[in-house]
Amino acid sequence: MDGIAQTIHLTINGRPVSASPGETIYQAAKKAGISIPSLCVSHHLAPFGSCRLCICEIDGQSGTPASCTTPAGSDMVVRTESDRLRRHRHNIVELYMSELPEGSETSGPLRELALACGVHRVRYSDGSHQRRAAVRDDSNPFFTFDNAACISCARCVRACDEIQGTHALTMFGRGFAARPVAGGGLLIGETAAFATSNCVSCGACVKECPTGALVEKAIVKQGVPTSMVRTTCAYCGVGCAFDAGVRDGRVVQMIPADDGPSNQGHACMKGRFGWTYHDAPDRLRVPLLRRGNGWQEISWESALDLIAREFTRIKNSHGPDVLATISSSRGTNEENYLFGKFMRCVMGTNHIDNCARVCHSATVTGMMETLGASAATNSIQDLELAHLIMVVGANPTESHPVVGARIKQAHRRGVPLIVIDPRRTELARLADLHLQLRPGSNVALLNAMGHVLVKERLLDQGFIATRTEGIDDWLNTVSDCTPEAAETITGVPAHLIYRAARLYGSSRSLCVHGLGVTEHRWGSHGVIALCNLALATGNIG
Repeated sequence: MDGIAQTIHLTINGRPVSASPGETIYQAAKKAGISIPSLCVSHHLAPFGSCRLCICEIDGQSGTPASCTTPAGSDMVVRTESDRLRRHRHNIVELYMSELPEGSETSGPLRELALACGVHRVRYSDGSHQRRAAVRDDSNPFFTFDNAACISCARCVRACDEIQGTHALTMFGRGFAARPVAGGGLLIGETAAFATSNCVSCGACVKECPTGALVEKAIVKQGVPTSMVRTTCAYCGVGCAFDAGVRDGRVVQMIPADDGPSNQGHACMKGRFGWTYHDAPDRLRVPLLRRGNGWQEISWESALDLIAREFTRIKNSHGPDVLATISSSRGTNEENYLFGKFMRCVMGTNHIDNCARVCHSATVTGMMETLGASAATNSIQDLELAHLIMVVGANPTESHPVVGARIKQAHRRGVPLIVIDPRRTELARLADLHLQLRPGSNVALLNAMGHVLVKERLLDQGFIATRTEGIDDWLNTVSDCTPEAAETITGVPAHLIYRAARLYGSSRSLCVHGLGVTEHRWGSHGVIALCNLALATGNIG
C-alpha cells in the first residue's frame, strides 16, 4: 500500500502519467514514452537545465520551466508541446547554430534537433554576431576537441566529475565566453590543454558531447560504423559490455553499453580506445606450423585436423591424464567455461588450469575456508548501496578503473571511504581514513580491528547466532590483538585503528581487497581476517 500511496499522478500532453517521488517531469515523460527535446540531459548525469530546450508549460504556473529540473507534482497538468514552446525551441537551436563557424557542419543531437525544429538557415549571418574561434586541440592521442562546435552545455565537464570523478575539466567564463577548461587553467583548444590536464582518457566526455565538438580520431580517419556488435572487454575482470562499431569488416569504435551490468555506459582508456591491436599489422592471422627451424602458414582446417589427430593419438596411447591445458583470464567467463567443458567432457581429464589461479589462489583458499565459496558475495552494483567502503591492498582506479570510478562516485555522494594500503594511491588521497601500514602486516591490523569490534560490542549477534559457527575460536584469536600491539607491527597509530573499526562496525560496510593482501606469505590469512570481520558484523551479501 505504501508504494501505491507514494505514486505521483499527473497529466502530460493530455495523457495520465505516473511518477515516483523525486522524479522530474522529464523522467516521468520519458517513462511514459513522451519525447522532449534536450541537449544537456543524460541519464548518467544529474539534472542541469542548461540548454533550455526541454521547457514545458504547467497549468497554474507562469513561465516555461525546464522539465529536466522540475520535480513531478501530484495532479500537475503539463504541456511539452505548444506553439509558444516550439517558437522558443526554434530560437534557442538557431542561437546554438549561430555560434558555429559559417559553413561548418556539426553532428549528433544538435544537428538532429536543428532539423526537427525546422532550423535550416541561421538569420545571424551578417557578420555582426560573434562566433566561436575555430581552434582545435589534438593533444589527446584518442580524440580531438573543436572549440568552434562547443555550445557550453557542460556535459563533458559533468561527465568527468560525476561519472569518472577525475575533475580534469571545468567551465570558465560567463555568457558567450563560457567554455570548458582543462589542464592548469588552459582553455581547451589552446596550448594542448588535454595533454597538460589529469585526463585519464576514459572517453566519458566524448560520449556525452551532443555536438561533435569532441570526436574520436579513429572515426575521423576510418569513418563512422555501419553496424554494431555487442561484446565484452577482456582487459580486466570487471567485464564491461561494449558495442563494437564495425565498418567494412573492421572495428572502428568501441562504445560502452548503457545497459552493461557492470559498467553501465562507462569505460576506461583500455577498453574504450585500446582496441587497435585487433587490426595490428603484425598480428598472427593464420596458423603457423613449425617446419625445421622456421614456421609455415597452414589453413585453419589443416591446423584443427592436426590438433584433433594428435590429441586423440596421445589420449589413446597414454590416457587422458597426460594432457594438461592452461587458459587465459583475458578470456570471458563463457570462453573459459567452454574450454573446461571441452577438456573434461571431450578429452576426459580435469587437468585444466587458469593463469588467474596463481595470483588469486590465496583468495580462493581464504574464502573457501571461511565462506565455503571462493566467489565474491557482492556485485559491483552493491557499491551504490554500501554505507561505507573499505579498500584493502587494492588500487582499482588503475587496475579496474570502472570499479574505481564507481567507488569515487559513491564517495562523492558522501559514502565514507577507508583505504588500507602502504601506498598513497588515488583513493588513499580521497579517503576519509588512510591506514598506511607496513607491507605484509595486514593480518595484525585486521585482527586488531576485530579486537575493537568485540571490545566495543559492534558485532551483529543475530547474524553470528544464525549464520556462523566457530565464533569462539575467532574471539580467542583477536582477544590479545590490541591496536596498541598492532601499532608496533603495522606502524599505524592505534587511534586510527580504533577509528577504522568503529566506522566499519557501525555501517553497512562493503570491502574490496586486491593483490596487496594476497601476494604475501600470509595472503590467505589476510583474506580469512577480512572475511571474519565481515561475518562478525553481518556485512555479507
